Amino acid sequence: MTESIEAEIHNAEQIQEQILRAGFKMDGYAQTYFNAMKNAEDTAHLYGKTPEEGLKVQVLYFFSNAKARTPEQKEMKKKLLTWAGYKGYRG
Repeated sequence: MTESIEAEIHNAEQIQEQILRAGFKMDGYAQTYFNAMKNAEDTAHLYGKTPEEGLKVQVLYFFSNAKARTPEQKEMKKKLLTWAGYKGYRG
């Protein structure tokens, strides 16, 4: 794992790649939010938000429905939630 996830995140595809690489199992809700990441990034302006803000919301929704089971998943979840602005995850 790298120290700064902010340097690795520039778009929805990169987040999705990291989630898949970590091997998260997705229930139906998590899969829906995973699939919506790109759309949220593209339509955020309709709600007065930046693409990054739209993406951060989908990351928060995704992780409210995806469980981290391995140490790698817990670390990735913590980094992505921190990037998205959530500070309460303890892993």
